[in-house]
Amino acid sequence: MKKLTSLQIFMLMSLAVGSFNVYASEDEAAVEYQLQAVEDRIAPAQVLSDLAESNPMAIERIIEDEADLEATFNSIKRFVDKKNKEINKLSQEQEFHEEKIAKLAVELADAQAMFEITMARQKAKHRHSNRHEQAIKDALMKAEQGVKSLSKKAMLNLNQIGKNFSKGFYRNRSK
Repeated sequence: MKKLTSLQIFMLMSLAVGSFNVYASEDEAAVEYQLQAVEDRIAPAQVLSDLAESNPMAIERIIEDEADLEATFNSIKRFVDKKNKEINKLSQEQEFHEEKIAKLAVELADAQAMFEITMARQKAKHRHSNRHEQAIKDALMKAEQGVKSLSKKAMLNLNQIGKNFSKGFYRNRSK
């Protein structure tokens, strides 16, 4: 996987979080949510491309994981909660796989896009917020923080491996 993936993961999650900051009238908000949903669907394209190149099975796992994701608040909430549990489980492991982190970031970006579409539909029909919106926003924020933390740990782990390799390389060369 390309080294830019970590940066791309941060960008994906930043796009998702940035989309919550909509200050507009009800009609404008519905349109903004729809536009943001389109942007959220485009953003993971490069990460998906890198994943397909390095691990085609990861794409299949994303499709399987997202099979139950529907454009309803309850479905999105369950999906994001499941991803948060997966993030917690990964954070307990000693070894971090960038591909797993990228897969999570793509799935969460997809959930964010689905959430934006669902909010736009809600605003267009009912002109009021759904009681689940804030809970989903909070769960997505928690997921974003978890993915960022995992990505940082993975980078630190790679840096440590690189340092250990260079120490051994120079030690063996001096003999």
